[in-house]
Amino acid sequence: MKEIMTVEDSFSTKEVGRIVSGVNSELDSLDQPEIKQLIGNRIRIVVSEGLEIDANVRDIAISESIIGKKNISIAVGELEGVDQVSRGSMIYAIE
Repeated sequence: MKEIMTVEDSFSTKEVGRIVSGVNSELDSLDQPEIKQLIGNRIRIVVSEGLEIDANVRDIAISESIIGKKNISIAVGELEGVDQVSRGSMIYAIE
């Protein structure tokens, strides 16, 4: 598994469901298509309690700050058995 990011924020919308977002400075040098390819179609979320949740990736949005830092947001829909993905949870690409 490849580490993608540490979760900085997690929220839900009616249209998309759960969205997790965060940063990883190791990915700042990559362009958006490279990051999307690295993430792929499935991710594993490891929450602070050690629970691991596999999720399908519905969409990926990447924004870039004025100083070149990338913020990655991954829409995963509804996660069964999880009300909230807390800050500090880890996201991994499932290879």
